[in-house]
Amino acid sequence: MLNFTNFLYRNIGKRIKHYREKQLEVTQDQFVAKLKMTNYISLTKYNLSRIENANNIKKNNPYLLTDTQIQGLSNFMDCSPNELIFGTVDEKVKMVKLILLAIIINGSKNKKTGGFIYPFIDSRVTKKAREKIAKKEGEKTAIDRLEEFLRLSKDIITDGELTNQILYLYLNFHYVEEVDEEVIQECIDWYTTYYPFFIDPNEFDNFQLLINDFDKDIETQSNLIIKLLMGNIDFSKKFMEGIRNIYFNQQTVPGLIKDEDFKDVNDIKQNTGQYGGLAILYKEAGYVSFLNAFNEMWNRNNNLFMSYFNDHLFSIDFTTVKFKSMDDDYIHGIINSYEFIKLLYSKLEEEMYNKQTMLGHDNFRLYLQQIILEDNIDLLELHNDIFYQYNLEAIQLHNRYF
Repeated sequence: MLNFTNFLYRNIGKRIKHYREKQLEVTQDQFVAKLKMTNYISLTKYNLSRIENANNIKKNNPYLLTDTQIQGLSNFMDCSPNELIFGTVDEKVKMVKLILLAIIINGSKNKKTGGFIYPFIDSRVTKKAREKIAKKEGEKTAIDRLEEFLRLSKDIITDGELTNQILYLYLNFHYVEEVDEEVIQECIDWYTTYYPFFIDPNEFDNFQLLINDFDKDIETQSNLIIKLLMGNIDFSKKFMEGIRNIYFNQQTVPGLIKDEDFKDVNDIKQNTGQYGGLAILYKEAGYVSFLNAFNEMWNRNNNLFMSYFNDHLFSIDFTTVKFKSMDDDYIHGIINSYEFIKLLYSKLEEEMYNKQTMLGHDNFRLYLQQIILEDNIDLLELHNDIFYQYNLEAIQLHNRYF
């Protein structure tokens, strides 16, 4: 289940703090005095601090804000209760994208570190940011983040001279005395131009708040959204290459694949199992194809997804609905509903036959059929099987043109 409550409370707190600091430019003491003076609500500095830091305590403010506080604060900040809680239109768009990404990942973890796999590029790698991280988490963490940033950037950034500089820094990382700050900033600027959402440190933080362990209830939705990404043929090829490698190793090198990582071909057919890590290609060389596939999928379907979440989440009237109902179970009901699953199935069916996206889906289908045939036919009989030969020739024809 997604950590929606934690995510929501943190962003409400940041919204109030931003209004106080950036728009009013006042201290917490001055803010609560203004609230009292205008007769909106009475709030202590202590409670304001708790709200701004999303530090809800069961005895004092178990749901962060009371309904009265929501009405008073929204009136004082000259916004609707809906905007106070969910943010501006742009913030709502980003929230939906984060929810979709969290569904895709569905608790997938890094095999080396044991931590969640994040589909974002951590941009906190400038000298100033590294010094701050080093104080909190240690020098090694700061250095590791910079090295990871360079590793990803050498495969993603397509700017001749800059790419060469990144490659040099990465290959000589442990020998270079100090990484050129200008190169790092150029990289961040490049990402900001081409992948602004995935380089945004605020959205990275938000995703970390939202993500949770694997949830079997949303594995169907996770697989369906991953299949929507197949509309990008490059992503489709890399994803299926990963799937084929897994099945090949399972069949030919017993014991190489751990039991918890074992994949059943029926999982993909039935939209079960956990494929979030593979979807972002474990952030290896093909990771950029995931970024492109997600962006393209969003550009095609953003109206559809925003319409759904506007109807089921963002249109809530907080004069009649209690704020305390906005919890993990609430968002779980929205993304686990029959209506949402039906929407995903319908869109997938449409894109499988759409000229813009059908080639990637054809690639996915052909390679999946090959895996299914290899799984059901004796290895020695494969090349004598007419269905296998037919599918193999179809793949060769497909690859010849695409």
